[in-house]
Amino acid sequence: MSKLNTETLSQIKLDIRVPREITMNAACKKTNPMIMDGETRENIQAAREVCGGCPVSEKCGEWAIWHEPHGVWSGMTPRERKVMRKGQSLINIEDVQVLRQLIANLFSGKTVEALAEEYKVTDRTIYRWREQIKELNIA
Repeated sequence: MSKLNTETLSQIKLDIRVPREITMNAACKKTNPMIMDGETRENIQAAREVCGGCPVSEKCGEWAIWHEPHGVWSGMTPRERKVMRKGQSLINIEDVQVLRQLIANLFSGKTVEALAEEYKVTDRTIYRWREQIKELNIA
């Protein structure tokens, strides 16, 4: 890894689990899950009606665009969320975990020289990675 992807780092700010605010306050929490699966036109329409009156619809949609490959979230189908991502992939949980470990390691107190040796990059790269992470306020 010689370059951190700023876009991917920005996504680390997002929780990989459904945020508690959504699970606690969503209009769909007592809805039949089959309606929210979005497998039929009828289910999609019914799910959109549920989502239409949801107090956390905006937050749900922001989260689902990057995390949910299935079902109707905030009234959006998987295909609609894919369009919203503009060709970018869903957040991969394993990638997020690797990046979190990298961030923890970069700010663990190890010397720049030791980190450069560990990642087989230059000292300058370690400094640049640290700055990128600081700019994103995720360390």
